[in-house]
Amino acid sequence: MPDSLTVGGTDRVDLNIAALNSHDGSSAFRILVTPVRVVCANTQSAALRNHESSFSIRHTRNAKAAVQAARDALGLTFTYVDAFQVEAERLIQQTMTDAAFDALIDATFGKAEASATKRVRETERRRRSRLHWLFADAETQAGIRDTAWAGYQAVAEYVDHYAPVRTKGDEAAARAARVLTSDDPDRIKRRAWTALAPA
Repeated sequence: MPDSLTVGGTDRVDLNIAALNSHDGSSAFRILVTPVRVVCANTQSAALRNHESSFSIRHTRNAKAAVQAARDALGLTFTYVDAFQVEAERLIQQTMTDAAFDALIDATFGKAEASATKRVRETERRRRSRLHWLFADAETQAGIRDTAWAGYQAVAEYVDHYAPVRTKGDEAAARAARVLTSDDPDRIKRRAWTALAPA
Protein backbone atom coordinates (compact mmCIF):
# COMPACT_ATOMS: atom_id res chain seq x y z
CA MET A 1 0.00 0.00 0.00
CA PRO A 2 1.25 3.55 -0.65
CA ASP A 3 1.69 4.62 2.96
CA SER A 4 3.52 3.14 5.95
CA LEU A 5 2.60 3.42 9.62
CA THR A 6 5.11 4.82 12.07
CA VAL A 7 4.15 3.52 15.50
CA GLY A 8 5.16 5.85 18.31
CA GLY A 9 6.90 8.04 15.78
CA THR A 10 9.81 5.59 15.50
CA ASP A 11 8.77 2.07 14.48
CA ARG A 12 7.93 1.70 10.78
CA VAL A 13 5.34 -0.82 9.63
CA ASP A 14 4.75 -1.29 5.89
CA LEU A 15 1.26 -2.22 4.76
CA ASN A 16 0.64 -4.83 2.10
CA ILE A 17 -2.41 -6.35 0.49
CA ALA A 18 -1.89 -9.93 -0.65
CA ALA A 19 -4.33 -11.57 -3.04
CA LEU A 20 -4.65 -15.36 -3.21
CA ASN A 21 -6.69 -17.29 -5.73
CA SER A 22 -7.24 -20.85 -6.90
CA HIS A 23 -7.28 -21.14 -10.66
CA ASP A 24 -9.74 -24.04 -10.66
CA GLY A 25 -12.42 -22.22 -8.67
CA SER A 26 -12.10 -24.62 -5.74
CA SER A 27 -11.60 -21.83 -3.21
CA ALA A 28 -12.62 -18.21 -2.93
CA PHE A 29 -10.47 -15.30 -3.99
CA ARG A 30 -8.92 -13.97 -0.75
CA ILE A 31 -7.52 -10.56 0.14
CA LEU A 32 -5.21 -10.38 3.16
CA VAL A 33 -3.90 -7.36 5.02
CA THR A 34 -0.28 -8.03 5.97
CA PRO A 35 1.43 -5.30 7.96
CA VAL A 36 5.19 -5.97 8.03
CA ARG A 37 7.50 -4.44 10.63
CA VAL A 38 10.46 -3.32 8.56
CA VAL A 39 13.23 -3.55 11.18
CA CYS A 40 13.02 -7.34 11.40
CA ALA A 41 10.63 -8.13 8.54
CA ASN A 42 8.11 -9.88 10.75
CA THR A 43 4.51 -10.18 9.64
CA GLN A 44 1.94 -8.81 12.05
CA SER A 45 -1.29 -10.65 12.76
CA ALA A 46 -3.55 -8.63 15.00
CA ALA A 47 -6.90 -9.90 16.25
CA LEU A 48 -8.85 -6.65 16.30
CA ARG A 49 -12.38 -6.47 17.61
CA ASN A 50 -14.93 -5.85 14.86
CA HIS A 51 -12.23 -5.70 12.18
CA GLU A 52 -11.13 -8.44 9.81
CA SER A 53 -7.68 -8.81 8.27
CA SER A 54 -8.76 -11.14 5.46
CA PHE A 55 -11.74 -11.17 3.13
CA SER A 56 -13.08 -13.78 0.75
CA ILE A 57 -14.88 -13.16 -2.52
CA ARG A 58 -16.85 -15.96 -4.16
CA HIS A 59 -16.05 -16.83 -7.74
CA THR A 60 -18.83 -15.54 -9.95
CA ARG A 61 -19.53 -15.19 -13.66
CA ASN A 62 -20.73 -11.65 -13.04
CA ALA A 63 -17.61 -9.49 -13.42
CA LYS A 64 -19.31 -6.34 -12.15
CA ALA A 65 -20.38 -8.08 -8.95
CA ALA A 66 -16.83 -9.37 -8.45
CA VAL A 67 -15.33 -5.91 -8.95
CA GLN A 68 -17.80 -4.41 -6.46
CA ALA A 69 -17.01 -7.16 -3.92
CA ALA A 70 -13.30 -6.41 -4.32
CA ARG A 71 -13.93 -2.69 -3.76
CA ASP A 72 -15.98 -3.46 -0.65
CA ALA A 73 -13.22 -5.70 0.69
CA LEU A 74 -10.59 -3.04 0.06
CA GLY A 75 -12.71 -0.52 1.93
CA LEU A 76 -12.81 -2.88 4.89
CA THR A 77 -9.03 -3.28 4.57
CA PHE A 78 -8.45 0.43 5.10
CA THR A 79 -10.72 0.28 8.16
CA TYR A 80 -8.60 -2.57 9.54
CA VAL A 81 -5.40 -0.58 8.98
CA ASP A 82 -6.79 2.41 10.87
CA ALA A 83 -7.79 0.18 13.80
CA PHE A 84 -4.39 -1.55 13.73
CA GLN A 85 -2.58 1.77 14.06
CA VAL A 86 -4.74 2.85 17.01
CA GLU A 87 -4.03 -0.42 18.84
CA ALA A 88 -0.31 -0.34 18.00
CA GLU A 89 -0.03 3.21 19.36
CA ARG A 90 -1.76 2.08 22.55
CA LEU A 91 0.73 -0.76 22.98
CA ILE A 92 3.81 1.41 22.42
CA GLN A 93 2.60 3.80 25.14
CA GLN A 94 2.23 0.94 27.63
CA THR A 95 5.26 -0.05 29.73
CA MET A 96 5.98 -3.77 30.02
CA THR A 97 8.01 -5.31 32.85
CA ASP A 98 9.83 -8.66 32.69
CA ALA A 99 7.07 -10.18 34.83
CA ALA A 100 4.40 -8.88 32.44
CA PHE A 101 6.38 -10.29 29.52
CA ASP A 102 6.52 -13.69 31.28
CA ALA A 103 2.73 -13.52 31.61
CA LEU A 104 2.48 -12.77 27.87
CA ILE A 105 4.67 -15.80 27.10
CA ASP A 106 2.45 -18.02 29.26
CA ALA A 107 -0.74 -16.67 27.67
CA THR A 108 0.67 -17.15 24.17
CA PHE A 109 2.47 -20.49 24.41
CA GLY A 110 1.05 -22.05 27.56
CA LYS A 111 3.11 -23.37 30.44
CA ALA A 112 4.48 -26.88 30.87
CA GLU A 113 2.91 -28.94 33.63
CA ALA A 114 5.09 -29.94 36.57
CA SER A 115 4.75 -33.54 35.37
CA ALA A 116 5.92 -32.70 31.81
CA THR A 117 8.79 -34.65 30.30
CA LYS A 118 12.34 -33.36 30.48
CA ARG A 119 12.23 -32.71 26.72
CA VAL A 120 9.08 -30.56 27.01
CA ARG A 121 10.53 -28.58 29.90
CA GLU A 122 13.80 -28.03 28.01
CA THR A 123 11.91 -26.85 24.91
CA GLU A 124 9.98 -24.38 27.06
CA ARG A 125 13.18 -23.16 28.76
CA ARG A 126 14.87 -22.53 25.40
CA ARG A 127 11.83 -20.74 23.99
CA ARG A 128 11.51 -18.52 27.08
CA SER A 129 15.24 -17.73 27.02
CA ARG A 130 15.14 -16.73 23.35
CA LEU A 131 12.00 -14.65 23.86
CA HIS A 132 13.55 -12.79 26.80
CA TRP A 133 16.66 -12.10 24.72
CA LEU A 134 14.48 -10.71 21.92
CA PHE A 135 12.54 -8.54 24.37
CA ALA A 136 15.46 -7.24 26.45
CA ASP A 137 18.57 -7.31 24.27
CA ALA A 138 17.86 -7.72 20.54
CA GLU A 139 18.68 -4.72 18.34
CA THR A 140 15.30 -5.11 16.65
CA GLN A 141 13.64 -3.76 19.82
CA ALA A 142 16.11 -0.89 20.31
CA GLY A 143 13.69 1.95 19.65
CA ILE A 144 10.71 0.41 21.44
CA ARG A 145 12.22 -1.51 24.36
CA ASP A 146 10.22 -2.10 27.58
CA THR A 147 6.86 -1.46 25.91
CA ALA A 148 3.94 -3.81 25.28
CA TRP A 149 4.56 -3.20 21.55
CA ALA A 150 8.09 -4.59 22.05
CA GLY A 151 6.61 -7.59 23.88
CA TYR A 152 4.34 -8.33 20.95
CA GLN A 153 7.18 -7.79 18.47
CA ALA A 154 9.41 -10.21 20.40
CA VAL A 155 6.74 -12.90 20.05
CA ALA A 156 6.19 -12.16 16.33
CA GLU A 157 9.93 -12.16 15.65
CA TYR A 158 10.36 -15.44 17.52
CA VAL A 159 7.57 -17.08 15.51
CA ASP A 160 8.91 -15.84 12.16
CA HIS A 161 12.65 -16.26 12.72
CA TYR A 162 13.46 -18.55 15.68
CA ALA A 163 10.68 -21.07 16.37
CA PRO A 164 11.85 -24.67 15.83
CA VAL A 165 11.03 -26.36 12.52
CA ARG A 166 11.06 -30.03 11.57
CA THR A 167 13.81 -29.87 9.02
CA LYS A 168 17.53 -30.52 9.01
CA GLY A 169 18.19 -28.36 5.95
CA ASP A 170 17.66 -24.64 5.50
CA GLU A 171 15.76 -23.71 8.66
CA ALA A 172 15.22 -20.08 7.60
CA ALA A 173 13.55 -21.23 4.36
CA ALA A 174 11.44 -23.74 6.29
CA ARG A 175 10.27 -21.00 8.69
CA ALA A 176 9.43 -18.70 5.76
CA ALA A 177 7.44 -21.48 4.09
CA ARG A 178 5.59 -22.15 7.35
CA VAL A 179 4.61 -18.46 7.67
CA LEU A 180 3.24 -18.54 4.09
CA THR A 181 1.53 -21.93 4.12
CA SER A 182 0.38 -22.61 7.69
CA ASP A 183 -2.16 -20.93 9.94
CA ASP A 184 -0.13 -21.75 13.07
CA PRO A 185 2.11 -18.64 13.05
CA ASP A 186 -0.93 -16.36 12.72
CA ARG A 187 -2.73 -18.21 15.51
CA ILE A 188 0.20 -17.70 17.88
CA LYS A 189 0.52 -14.00 17.03
CA ARG A 190 -3.20 -13.48 17.46
CA ARG A 191 -3.07 -15.13 20.90
CA ALA A 192 -0.31 -12.70 21.88
CA TRP A 193 -2.24 -9.71 20.52
CA THR A 194 -5.42 -10.81 22.31
CA ALA A 195 -3.51 -11.25 25.57
CA LEU A 196 -2.40 -7.61 25.30
CA ALA A 197 -5.86 -6.28 24.42
CA PRO A 198 -7.62 -4.20 27.09
CA ALA A 199 -10.21 -6.08 29.15
